Amino acid sequence: MFSNQQNQSNELSFIDVALQAGVFETAQDSSGICIGDIDNDCDRDLLVLGNNDNNRLFENNGDASFTDISASSQLGNDIKTGSTCSMGDVNNDGLLDIVIANSFNFDSSLAIFVKPFAFIQHNQLFFNMGSNSFHDISAEAGLHSLAALPAQAQGSATISWSIALIDYDMDGYIDIIHSDDNAAIPFANTAELIVVLYISYKMVV
Repeated sequence: MFSNQQNQSNELSFIDVALQAGVFETAQDSSGICIGDIDNDCDRDLLVLGNNDNNRLFENNGDASFTDISASSQLGNDIKTGSTCSMGDVNNDGLLDIVIANSFNFDSSLAIFVKPFAFIQHNQLFFNMGSNSFHDISAEAGLHSLAALPAQAQGSATISWSIALIDYDMDGYIDIIHSDDNAAIPFANTAELIVVLYISYKMVV
């Protein structure tokens, strides 16, 4: 984490403040981040994704320091390999929800070269339940149902590298879009890059 020092020095410069801020996670093989005000206290909190590791959620204390609330938030329970994440209010309740793009365990090449769909991890959608607690509703929200996969891979995931929460059709409800590939293994005579769009229909808890 780098702090902009322009107000102090009148020059554009940055210093690393991760250690004193409480986000110096050298034990984690970090693979992606997103930020947002998950508790509506007017400061932005930090989610750090892990590579074959637990995710870490840090609550902003409002004084340039953070507290690790991964366990209590239910966002640090799974060991997966995240690539990117995005925050947005999926169910219009005034609280930021979180969607995470996952890929596969980089320690093994089986997911690409031997069993293309067997080891890929599904993306995840977490509802913000308030009090900095989240609930995984990925399956019921439809994130496990990808179209255009070959018959033998129905119900499987693809390798996601980027994801966003946006109101694609301007209807007042947040949609999900992510871009994927299946590495070196093309399928169903399609291009290796796949863009998946989920259009929300008044999703509620």
